[in-house]
Amino acid sequence: MQNSPERSSQRVGFSTWRGVILLLLFSVLLLVVLALRYFADEHRTVIQPMGWRCVQTSDTNQPKYPHIETIDLWFIANPNYREIASGPSLCADLKSSGQPQVTVTFDTWGNRFTGLHGYDTIEMSSGKRQLKIYGTESGGFHDDTPHYGNFDSVQDKKIHPEKYRFPIDTFR
Repeated sequence: MQNSPERSSQRVGFSTWRGVILLLLFSVLLLVVLALRYFADEHRTVIQPMGWRCVQTSDTNQPKYPHIETIDLWFIANPNYREIASGPSLCADLKSSGQPQVTVTFDTWGNRFTGLHGYDTIEMSSGKRQLKIYGTESGGFHDDTPHYGNFDSVQDKKIHPEKYRFPIDTFR
């Protein structure tokens, strides 16, 4: 029995549809993989020099943390952003080092689409000496410039983007 022309065209049609469906599924899978790669968070280590000053020292009644020294840190790249760190002898160690700056290592995470999502301080050093820290927290953005009248922060960001750029946002 010979294949009629109608039957062979049905086979071609079925094979063509299967190819189209496979190509469509492959394209969707590729788009999903690319989207996950684009939107997924990645971690980066960022090392920044920072200025410092002693803020306070306090003795606690806690045996685990009997003496705490707190310092104020600011990014050299943009002093409008600050951090606060505390440790057992931070002020004493930094004063004895004679260094005007410390090197702070951050673990940052984010992606190219939405930028920086968060960060943690990993370590702090002065010269080659590692400093012991109990913890850090963000001091946030500080603008000491007085603003009078109808100050528009959105417009100011457009005029002075360098002032608002967070120094460790390496994702944009």
